Amino acid sequence: PGYDLRSLLGTAQIKPSDARAEAYLPLGLIERTDPATGVRGWTSFNVSTTLDAASPAVPLSRDDRVVILTRDDVSYLDSKEVRKVARGDIGEASTCPALQLLAELANTERAARFLKAYNVESSKTSETTRIETEKDRCPPLFKAAPRALQYLLEESTAVYGEVRRPGLYPIVRGTRLQILVDAAGGLSNESDHANIEFVSYGEALQTGKSSYRTLNLDDAGTAAMAVNPGDLFNFKPLYLGQEVGTARVMGE
Repeated sequence: PGYDLRSLLGTAQIKPSDARAEAYLPLGLIERTDPATGVRGWTSFNVSTTLDAASPAVPLSRDDRVVILTRDDVSYLDSKEVRKVARGDIGEASTCPALQLLAELANTERAARFLKAYNVESSKTSETTRIETEKDRCPPLFKAAPRALQYLLEESTAVYGEVRRPGLYPIVRGTRLQILVDAAGGLSNESDHANIEFVSYGEALQTGKSSYRTLNLDDAGTAAMAVNPGDLFNFKPLYLGQEVGTARVMGE
């Protein structure tokens, strides 16, 4: 009683990112029992904000399970096998418990919510360049807590194009765009700051249709804009006016 999340994280001491593993701090998970129904469910929090002494304390309940994600957990969301299952291409049954649960929903009308972040991609992010994984690879999180995969897919934002680590990034509602860009490794040298394609999932729910807006990251308010799960970002490249390829030099 009275023990809050910040106290727990201070006691447990989050491992710093190093050459072997990276901590993912824009979103952490709490698995909790609903006292009214007895059902276990997930909620999320911003790890960095929670560690700030100035932020409100997050109370804990008995039997809560707190998860700090690794970059490997986040990369798995955009892996080839997860995409195939989310799109209904079950194929040979996987031994990963999280994929087995996702496959149960893949051919139902409810499966669309797992696909919202996969709908728009830049031409650079193709099936051939996407993260390739072993057939039965399953990060430890998705073995210990299989239902976390469904929750993370629902809470993810898509970041494609001219960023150094394109893919899906789970975030809490209201995350600043600059935090999302930093989580994706920052912009590449060829990114056009004034030509960012953006689709708001919240607006699509309200209007019943998706529409593009163009953002300029150099504008004062853009980097601080609130980003929500389901939003889509495509960072377009600068037009260089030249062909990119190889030149062949032969002979002596």
